[in-house]
Amino acid sequence: MYCHILPEFKKPTKEERKEMKLIIPKQSATLKEIADFYLYSDAFKRLKSRTQKDYETNLTFVLDTLVESKTLGDYKNKNIKVRHLTDAYNQWLQSGIRTANYRKSVLSACWKHSMRYDVMIHNQLQEICIISLLEALNAL
Repeated sequence: MYCHILPEFKKPTKEERKEMKLIIPKQSATLKEIADFYLYSDAFKRLKSRTQKDYETNLTFVLDTLVESKTLGDYKNKNIKVRHLTDAYNQWLQSGIRTANYRKSVLSACWKHSMRYDVMIHNQLQEICIISLLEALNAL
């Protein structure tokens, strides 16, 4: 009665299988690799397009921040200390309080995503005290 022609099933090549597989970074990964892991995740894809663009832009600034003569993105996960993140946050404050806090929250989203996959064990970003606008006004 009905004649259906099924397309032939093509087995993926080894390279195609490798690309399809979710590649979880190792605990020795750099912060750049952690950020890429988040940017290609389903969690990131569920964000609205404008939010994705904002995250990508701010994450670029975060990874390019120079801390102790090395960009933050080049630091290995296990070597990032609270002092590095505090120094970076203080540099971000030069762009404004809201921007610094936003960059910290974007980095925190990457960090928390990698913690779900046991790439990172502790969130050093929790140790950084963010500055609110009220605190800044009171300091003047």
